Amino acid sequence: MNPIAIDFWKISITWYSLFILFGVFVASIIFIKECKKYKINEDFANNLIFWVVILGIIGARVYYIAFNLPYYTSNPGEIFKYGMVD
Repeated sequence: MNPIAIDFWKISITWYSLFILFGVFVASIIFIKECKKYKINEDFANNLIFWVVILGIIGARVYYIAFNLPYYTSNPGEIFKYGMVD
């Protein structure tokens, strides 16, 4: 199976990223419904979702770098590069 779901010009979107996006979307809907059930402020819930997703992405990158530390200590410029290597 091709890992690229959508390839448009120089932008490639992988299946993996689409499934993560779908998971975040479904979890956010469930979380918002639970917040309404327990009368938690919806603005607070939306802000919490935003920051949890951002910090989750940063944390995942730090985790990946920590477990590939020998490579990244030899190539520190690669730490901030995004995407897969051709």
